[in-house]
Amino acid sequence: AEQGRATSGVGGNEHRVLLRREDARFTAIDLHPKAFESSRALGCSGNQQVGYGTPKGERVDVALLWSGGPASVVELRAKDAKLETTGYSIADGVQVGYSGGPGRQRAMLWRGSSESAVEIHPKNAKLSECHYTDGTQQVGVASIDFLTNRASLWHGSADSWVDLTPKKFPGAAAYGCASGIQVGCVA
Repeated sequence: AEQGRATSGVGGNEHRVLLRREDARFTAIDLHPKAFESSRALGCSGNQQVGYGTPKGERVDVALLWSGGPASVVELRAKDAKLETTGYSIADGVQVGYSGGPGRQRAMLWRGSSESAVEIHPKNAKLSECHYTDGTQQVGVASIDFLTNRASLWHGSADSWVDLTPKKFPGAAAYGCASGIQVGCVA
């Protein structure tokens, strides 16, 4: 079976829908948790999906992990549960994204729960986001001076951070990785 994601509008709020294909048949599952005003799924792997949602009555988004349906949802929060979190990618039980709101983003990694949260934000960076994981390595972007983005590679910790930006380019970002290879763009 293959899976993908789609958006559905319900009562003016976004809901994420899990699309599954088995042979020529498609099924759609509304992943939207009842306790949330809106939800978005941004990545999927195996039978799990990751994204974020806005809890009813709150203004801060929370990273969400699903295992195929709305009842399976798990909130992925930072160590400081009041911080906004967003999940971008998932592979082999590892979820990545960031914590903090606009202008305060710090790259994050989870392994299925808020208790497993690891901030992988580089020590000298002002901002960072983790965009993708293959389960072993993580890639994204870090801003050292608020002006220039650096393509970033991690292996599960802040201390493992590597700047992938080629020397002749002022900035870059990494968006994908697999089997020791990273891809992105330069500025």
